[in-house]
Amino acid sequence: MSTGPRPFIGLAAGIAAGLVAAAAVSAFQSQLAKLEPDGDEAEAADPPVPAVPEGASPYVIGAVMGGIFGVLSEYKPEASTGFGGAYGLATTALADPAAVMEVDAEVETAEPVVWGVGAHLVFGAVLEGVRWLIAGRR
Repeated sequence: MSTGPRPFIGLAAGIAAGLVAAAAVSAFQSQLAKLEPDGDEAEAADPPVPAVPEGASPYVIGAVMGGIFGVLSEYKPEASTGFGGAYGLATTALADPAAVMEVDAEVETAEPVVWGVGAHLVFGAVLEGVRWLIAGRR
């Protein structure tokens, strides 16, 4: 059994895990969308929940981020710190910089930012879990 880095296994496992993690984030966001109030309540309520991204772009981004994570974790096992949570938070800054840098002055709550960060934590945890199932713990 080889103890060195396995970049191709890491890449393949990361891409597959990224696709699964992107699907998990879409499911998480669709469940958040159900929390949005209906009718008259919506006018007086907090800001709306961000829309669930549609199309292939979340999956392409998930596969790319997953592939990077897979190769990175082969060379630096500490990249999976917090069961992928640290990488998930890093993807927040890379894939959704508005959630980190920009806060709407009219919005009085931090819910949209928390939902975005929560979605990326889900991404990181699912990414590491699936990568670990495919490639093994490093």
